Amino acid sequence: RDLIFGQGVEYLLPRIVAAAARAVQASSYVLSIVDPTTAQRHMYCDGIDPQDTPPYIELANSEGELEPNVLAVKVTSDRRDYGYLVAIRPGDGCFFPQDVSSLEAYSKLAAVALDSASAVDDARRQASTATALLNLSNALVHSKGIGDLAERLVRAVPMVIDCDRAIVTLVDPTGTTAHPVAMFGYETEIEARLRDMAISVPELSQRTDDLSFRTQSSDGYDPTAT
Repeated sequence: RDLIFGQGVEYLLPRIVAAAARAVQASSYVLSIVDPTTAQRHMYCDGIDPQDTPPYIELANSEGELEPNVLAVKVTSDRRDYGYLVAIRPGDGCFFPQDVSSLEAYSKLAAVALDSASAVDDARRQASTATALLNLSNALVHSKGIGDLAERLVRAVPMVIDCDRAIVTLVDPTGTTAHPVAMFGYETEIEARLRDMAISVPELSQRTDDLSFRTQSSDGYDPTAT
């Protein structure tokens, strides 16, 4: 009953930690996992500031020897390895064998719940993508010119591929230069600068798969530096 199946990963994280606290007493807890379907890292803390958690997570990942007051167990199911659940007691405290077995048993149950939550999130993303594509296809039918078409397209991109920013460019008649005509996720000032940019089409086509691709306007402005 502690781990409610049928909900997403973010919903589940605080409930995993709260239930773990009932299984093994400690002053602080850290749950650090990676969602395999998105490669996104999730972390939930209780009793400790998030900025103080990296040393514990790094130690757990290295599988090195931990201090007696730190207990880290893998959160893993038959399907996936998610990450670590870490319990921390005061500096003069320690954990006993029964604490280890209790937290390990609980982490396995938590991993099964995460399997379910991950599947729910994935189904929601697929449904959202299908809806976005359907809405886009309907919108394209009713678009009013190239500019309107570009605006409709750029608004649909984040819903399809889960991004924070998107740009639609149009190639000029010469086929050598592209100009941004529609943007999503940029501040007004940055958007205005982007619209003044001219991007070399040969360079763009050669580097679209390179995540380090950077373009600059005539005044040296680099949109990837914001």
